[in-house]
Amino acid sequence: MEKEFWLERWERAEIGFHQDDINPWLARYWPRLAAPPGSKVFVPLCGKSLDMAWLRKNRYFPRDARLRGYFDRAALGKTDSSVWGE
Repeated sequence: MEKEFWLERWERAEIGFHQDDINPWLARYWPRLAAPPGSKVFVPLCGKSLDMAWLRKNRYFPRDARLRGYFDRAALGKTDSSVWGE
């Protein structure tokens, strides 16, 4: 594939990787980890996953190399304090 193909798809928000909800396995199995609220959680290859917002809403601190950019552009908006905890 050509670089321009993906750049154009990205600009039109047509990349096809993003889910409309959190990963169902996350919600189902997260309690088994027994991680205390306030824990830092590394989420590799997260992209714009809603899992990040779900973790933050549940008082965890998701971490990824590009986390700042995610919060700046998240679909829920940085001003939604119920998700971001600000």
